[in-house]
Amino acid sequence: MSTTPNPAAAHTFMVVATVRDDTNFAEFAALRDDEQKQLGVLRSDGRIGAHYVSAARRATFIEVITDDEKQVAETLATRSVLTRLAG
Repeated sequence: MSTTPNPAAAHTFMVVATVRDDTNFAEFAALRDDEQKQLGVLRSDGRIGAHYVSAARRATFIEVITDDEKQVAETLATRSVLTRLAG
């Protein structure tokens, strides 16, 4: 069963996470494949739009499509791979 929000009721939230100073970039890069797979699942379910990682800005940007902020947090919790590193 799809959990895709009703497009008429859904809102777009832009979430920005800063890459911490103590981030291990080798570990960060090694986890990207798993992260991309999870993003693909969320994207096909209509829960994630754009996703960018900016090394120069030491940040990641994620467009979350959902009804409210509580569901944003729930969606982000499913992306725990990079969330751990970029909190």
